[in-house]
Amino acid sequence: MLVGKNDAVLSMQQSMQKVIIVGGGTAGWMSAAFLAKVFAGQLAITVIESPDIPTIGVGEATIPPIQLFNQLLGVDEKSFMSACHATFKLGIQFEGWGNRSEQYMHAFGPCGEQMGMLPFYHYWLKARQHGSEASFNQFSLNYHAASQAHFSHEPLGNHQQRLIYAYHFDAGAYARLLKDKAITMGVTYLSDHIAQVSLDTQSGEIAALHSREHGKLTADLYLDCSGQRALLIGEALKVPYESWQHWLPCDRALAVQLAEQSALPYTRAIAQTAGWQWKIPLQHRVGAGLVYSSAHQNDDAALKTLLANNQTPAVSEPKLIRFTPGRRTNSWVKNCIALGLSGGFLEPLESTSLHMVQSALIRLATLLSNTKPSKNQIEQYNRLTQIEAEDVRDFIIAHYHVTANSHSAFWQDCQTMHIPHTLQERLELFRVSAYLPRHTQALFDDNAWSQVLLGQGLIPTAQNLQTDKVPNEKLQLWLTQLQQKNNHLATTLPQHEAYIKNYCQA
Repeated sequence: MLVGKNDAVLSMQQSMQKVIIVGGGTAGWMSAAFLAKVFAGQLAITVIESPDIPTIGVGEATIPPIQLFNQLLGVDEKSFMSACHATFKLGIQFEGWGNRSEQYMHAFGPCGEQMGMLPFYHYWLKARQHGSEASFNQFSLNYHAASQAHFSHEPLGNHQQRLIYAYHFDAGAYARLLKDKAITMGVTYLSDHIAQVSLDTQSGEIAALHSREHGKLTADLYLDCSGQRALLIGEALKVPYESWQHWLPCDRALAVQLAEQSALPYTRAIAQTAGWQWKIPLQHRVGAGLVYSSAHQNDDAALKTLLANNQTPAVSEPKLIRFTPGRRTNSWVKNCIALGLSGGFLEPLESTSLHMVQSALIRLATLLSNTKPSKNQIEQYNRLTQIEAEDVRDFIIAHYHVTANSHSAFWQDCQTMHIPHTLQERLELFRVSAYLPRHTQALFDDNAWSQVLLGQGLIPTAQNLQTDKVPNEKLQLWLTQLQQKNNHLATTLPQHEAYIKNYCQA
């Protein structure tokens, strides 16, 4: 028997009528706005947010898929960027990571052009073997535009190339924007404290939340966006937290806001004695911070490091953030899903925090059916979440482990530490054959991995056999033309700051 649209909606409502999101912030309001959009008229969504949780307010860096998320929600780019003091981001510049005196960029968008079956980096490696001194970054249009502080949305050149970009923005302002949109779409907002969480004595599921002002609250599905406290997934359901600190030794961060300076179209990640410093340029200020290992540097020394490496004065008091890198062993347990910091934390080195909330929401939306979620659905969600988290984890570990920077005990420990077998296998494959494996659910592709590994000085000892088919003279001419084309296209673009003022000034 065929089931009509209205019957399908009714069937889903019978099993999944109400969702409660615990915690606001960026993760909570991303979740509320997304679910309200995707399941409009199907789910009753409530956000309960504590009125006295402070925001960090250091500026947020993102990766390109954030554009798709905003487009899905109907967020106008100009309005969003103006409201959130946003700037464009073309990549991340790593300073002192491979070698203390060198820098490279993990730029969005492709490096070079694929030839035949092989990614471009294979041909760059062959040219390097024959004496080419051009850095890998020289074949990225994004790199040339970023290094010249240029930007445009417009298609460029005969092939209509476009810059691939993300944003830097005020995360608190973004949460407020999504809050307004979610409430407009029918989300119920409660400013309240949760005093108690009741569990069902038979199933162990969350039976109810008990708030100070609104009393007993019940739902079919609970999203835990309560931050590191993990009120539901951790305190109530006791889901274990798996620490990755033996691979990612940094466990603290100091964050501060700096007075306005040039709004560069890229994030800076600057290696320091016991960690690294970030600089995220917004329209009205720069978010800065130091991620460091408390086993290698005390808080006072870290604060001195942070404040000594800025060109402009601080306009806020530094905030200390303690964290343990890692994740919940399962993100979806019974009728509760952990999103954001309640589900885990990976330091912001590759700007993945908001993306992992976004991808988790998409994963949830694709798995929800018109019946109560099955064990297999929950296991699939957890399996895909684990794959993504471990892929990002390995990518971040590689930045620390693959380095010639040995000027302090911290970096020496990173060079010599035991690493996950998944990363060890990937690095060894790349070292001996220039091959980069990729899981279909992985966030970072061979373009991202090759930029980081080559930028940090890991040069394979052999190249793919197919590269021998290309004569060296032809290869060198092709690479020279690519390099010149990218540089020329970048020079034709307007200055990033001027473009911001004309397009979306706050």
